[in-house]
Amino acid sequence: KDFSSCDARGVKLVGSNLRGSRFFKADLSKADLTGADLTGGSLENAKLEGTILKDVILVGGYTGVGFEKVKSIENVDFTDAQIRPDILTKLCKRPDAIGTNPVTEVGTRESLGCP
Repeated sequence: KDFSSCDARGVKLVGSNLRGSRFFKADLSKADLTGADLTGGSLENAKLEGTILKDVILVGGYTGVGFEKVKSIENVDFTDAQIRPDILTKLCKRPDAIGTNPVTEVGTRESLGCP
């Protein structure tokens, strides 16, 4: 599914199967993706200010500039996700970089490789 450059501000995609979906340069500001499966998905250069990613599976996914602006990364599984080193450092310092994904049972900090 290619959602490149789409305007998805404020949409609710709670629990959605978005495996392999591409959101390149999409506007997902204030969207709620709680519990979505984004395995292998791409959020490169997407606008993510205020986006809720709680409980998301982002295994093998791609991220980009602005990813640190999401509202919540609690319980996200980032295993093998492509994250820029500068963004990774910011994510590891966030107070919501906690918890364990309820589906994969992988810890957020562990999947990010935080110290």
